Amino acid sequence: MAFVTPPNPRATIEDGPDGFHITIPGARRRFLSLFLLAWLGGWFFGERNAFSELTTGAAAERGFLTFWLVGWTLGGLAVAYLILWTTFGRERLILRPDSLLLRREILGFGRNRAYDIQYVKDLRVAPAAGAFDYRHSLQFWGLGGGRIAFDYGARTVYCAPAIDDAEAKLLIEKLRSRHHLL
Repeated sequence: MAFVTPPNPRATIEDGPDGFHITIPGARRRFLSLFLLAWLGGWFFGERNAFSELTTGAAAERGFLTFWLVGWTLGGLAVAYLILWTTFGRERLILRPDSLLLRREILGFGRNRAYDIQYVKDLRVAPAAGAFDYRHSLQFWGLGGGRIAFDYGARTVYCAPAIDDAEAKLLIEKLRSRHHLL
């Protein structure tokens, strides 16, 4: 009987001069990303036609069409971001002696959130998202919520939505072995 080969972790772990780095690639949904890319092409033609109608159409329809076009554009931008995140996105956790830095980036562009390590408490695996849990509803795409959670003052911070429970446990053990406050 042949055993199933255990999968390798998605995250990469390395010790750097500026701290202990954990890098987690965004949720890779290749088929859905390709589908959304094709869908976005159709979305673009709808937007182009609406813009053409706005510039040449009747004045009575301009208010509604402008409102509709703004919503249509925001929807297209959200889908474009989703495609970029699932293709090129990654999340980085950097543990330093005095802070825990969380960074979400796409192609090197992103934002940092630095947390004072003395206020980081109860590092844990977050419970699975429920069907109607708004905070975790985008976890399928590697956005929102997360599998790793910690308390920071009176707030719970979530990160690493693109991994599952087993890998979250592994990463938490690695973080705890590096810092006594966690």
